[in-house]
Amino acid sequence: MSPFAAWREGVRRVNRAPAILIGVWVLTLLVSVPLALALRSMLAQHLGSSLAADTAASGVNYDWMQEFSDQATGLGTTFKPTMVSTRT
Repeated sequence: MSPFAAWREGVRRVNRAPAILIGVWVLTLLVSVPLALALRSMLAQHLGSSLAADTAASGVNYDWMQEFSDQATGLGTTFKPTMVSTRT
């Protein structure tokens, strides 16, 4: 089977089972939203009302990210520069 035929077959199967697609989407939200909120809380607590918070609000502050990574434990260790979009 060619790659295009395999892709077309996959699309056909997804279209025939929308409940599975919606179920996977909901499950992904149920797992990721609480983790994202917890990480958001950790970042807000670490930034506080510092100058680093102002810099982070206007762009990416790699020095602060390195400092956070060095001190982070648990879920905070998953925060990496690759998670941040630099588009404005």
